[in-house]
Amino acid sequence: QIMPATASEVIVLGEHNEDAHDARTMTFLSHLDAHYKADSTVRCYARIASYPLYCLLLRERERRYDHLDVTFFNFYENWAKRIWSALPPAHGISYDPLCRFADARKRIRLVIVGFEKMGQALLVEAVRIAHYGDGRVFEIMVYDANISTHLRRFLRLFPALSPQDKRGNAIAITSSSALQFPMTCRKFAETGVHDVVYTDQYPEFLNSPVADDVVTVALTSSATDDVMTYAHTISVKTQRTVNILIRQDISHANVD
Repeated sequence: QIMPATASEVIVLGEHNEDAHDARTMTFLSHLDAHYKADSTVRCYARIASYPLYCLLLRERERRYDHLDVTFFNFYENWAKRIWSALPPAHGISYDPLCRFADARKRIRLVIVGFEKMGQALLVEAVRIAHYGDGRVFEIMVYDANISTHLRRFLRLFPALSPQDKRGNAIAITSSSALQFPMTCRKFAETGVHDVVYTDQYPEFLNSPVADDVVTVALTSSATDDVMTYAHTISVKTQRTVNILIRQDISHANVD
């Protein structure tokens, strides 16, 4: 039993991996809103498990509740912000900026492996904040064997990240489109992100001994064993220094 009338703030988390998590959360918020009187407003934080739904909720302009001042948050965006931003260490873990040890003449490359919820959040956050005032080149490559399926869904939410043809015209991507990869988005050069490349092929430049860039690879799959295997494969095959970020949903799993 909860006593909402006595709370100054309410945090709604839901259960991990429960069925219809977000539907349950939205229903609970509606019921909670009905508990309060006309002259009261309570601050509320609610976790939304679905990254696409979270993005849609952020775009709502009309107030959804009469007595709740709701801030939605999402696991994937929170970690994307923590990785790309200079935030204090969390549980002893800190992340260096992508360009920390880079010569100003070198390009910065980010390779996102896996383009489901976590990969999409990392891309959006990187495009939003990874701008370098010294004019260095920053490129992003998104690699996923099933990129065509994920890209169609992603671009419904973020059409500004649509790839263009050689003339700079946006490529229309529909459910029936036959997509030929790699595809490149070149719309953000003025902000510092020179290219976003979508591909279904392994980035072969990782095997090149030429190191005229600083590379960070973000492995975003939730399958911990597969991710560790992939990280080991990269470390064995590559002939250059590569920074590798590994998603680990098991807190005690370690990679040396």
